[in-house]
Amino acid sequence: MFSATDSWSRRRFLKVGVGGVVASALEVGGVRSILGDDEAARPLRLGLCGTNNSHAVVFSSLLHRGPDPLPGAQIVAFYAYDEENVQQLRELGISTRVDRIPDLIPLIDGVLCVSRDGSKHLAEATPFLEAGIPTFIDKPLATTLEEARRLVALAEEHGTPLMSCSALRYAPNLQALLARWEEFGEVRGGTVMGMGETIFYGVHTVEMMNAVFGAGVDCVVNLGHAGRDMAVARYADGKTVSIQILRDAAVDFRVRVHGTKKFEEVAAGEGYYRETLQRILGFFRTGQSPIPLAHTLEIMAVLAALVRSREREGEKVYLRDL
Repeated sequence: MFSATDSWSRRRFLKVGVGGVVASALEVGGVRSILGDDEAARPLRLGLCGTNNSHAVVFSSLLHRGPDPLPGAQIVAFYAYDEENVQQLRELGISTRVDRIPDLIPLIDGVLCVSRDGSKHLAEATPFLEAGIPTFIDKPLATTLEEARRLVALAEEHGTPLMSCSALRYAPNLQALLARWEEFGEVRGGTVMGMGETIFYGVHTVEMMNAVFGAGVDCVVNLGHAGRDMAVARYADGKTVSIQILRDAAVDFRVRVHGTKKFEEVAAGEGYYRETLQRILGFFRTGQSPIPLAHTLEIMAVLAALVRSREREGEKVYLRDL
């Protein structure tokens, strides 16, 4: 299977004009490898697919506005289903709006698919993956495990770099926690907490679990109901992590880690959008995602297991059976 850490050294196809295609074989990874010497210093040209998500404005603002905008990239064009956030993008100087999703392809070096509705991501990302355009897909990667697997298969088939994550993965508080990991001794388990609908917003909570405790979940049991998910994920190495996704009570996003030497609880806090966008820009430049696609698929599998177990009154669901 295509690994997100593989060097991007396969063939990329760039659409040049109506009906025209040019093939460019890459010897080294990253968008920069397709640029000539004169272009190597120019900012990356990025596109937005979907604007009905606050992240479209947040990411654009981090590149185009403020006292310390992130260097090296600009949003140059966008596709919008409706008028939501369009005016805000134009106020940031992003004026090119295309009529069709594929019309972005000749204009950009990479694309951020940020539609709020994850069920649209497969259809949105397919043209870019088929054209070899490095693609970031906002959370959730998809709304079903089947569609998530199809996206990864498309990336593999066309040799196209693909990245997807919740911004909470890169919350500074969580990164600081990971920097202190050795202080915990042997980690035996913990708790992750969040809010919202299981897949659309619950992905934040499960992404935090993957970022902190890693991959390797064996099975999930969810004893929750319509108002909340109250589950336990058991890892193959014996760790157990409680997953609490509340829809009927006050909560924030937080993680607790229990080790043989200490335990600690931290709230995710703020500052994660800038940290995440820095990783996304690195992904576009190198063609290498900092997150293995196998981890992203496991996150989607855990979410699917949460739903299945809850619907089956707490039945144990093994990820291998999904």
